[in-house]
Amino acid sequence: MAVNARTEKFQHLEVFDKPALFTNGRIARDTVPEGWYCYDIRGSDDDPGELCYMEENVVVNHAGSVLMPEKLAMPKSGRLDVRDELGFLDEGNMTLREFCEAHQLPYPAENMKFHIRPARPEEAGLFYTQHPDVCGRGSQSEISSDHTSILKKRARLDRPYSYIMNRDSSS
Repeated sequence: MAVNARTEKFQHLEVFDKPALFTNGRIARDTVPEGWYCYDIRGSDDDPGELCYMEENVVVNHAGSVLMPEKLAMPKSGRLDVRDELGFLDEGNMTLREFCEAHQLPYPAENMKFHIRPARPEEAGLFYTQHPDVCGRGSQSEISSDHTSILKKRARLDRPYSYIMNRDSSS
C-alpha cells in the first residue's frame, strides 16, 4: 500500500549532500507536492534491505522511497548508485511540514484538482450574471426583466444550467 507524502512520518536523511525524507513504503505519486520529487530505492538481490540504487520507479526489490525538494540528475542508465551517498540523520521521524520548517522551506500548497460537472436538480439553484445591457447601471444584484424571463424559460426546460466544481477525491 502506498503512503501519503503529506501525512507520512519520514526519516530525515541527506542524499548526495541534499536534505531529503525517507520511508520504507512506496509514496503515492499523486500525493507528491508540485515542485517536489520522489524517487524509489532498489535493494540488492541478496538483501532487499540493503539500499543500492535510486530510480524514478522501482517494481522489484523496492527498499524505500525518498521525497526531496530538489531534482536529481539521472544518468542514461536511469539509476544512481546510493550505497555510499545516504546519510540518515538521527532526528527521529518527521512529517513533510516539519521538514519544511527545519529547512526554512515554504510548505507546498495542496495539489487540488477540480472537474466541472452538471449540477443535479437538488443542487441547482438560481444562478445569474448581469446582462451586458445592464452593466454599469445600478447594483450588482439587479437583473433586467427580459433576462429574468429567459432564466424562467430555462428553469422550465427541466435541465440544469448550473455547474458544480468538485474537488477531485484522489488528492
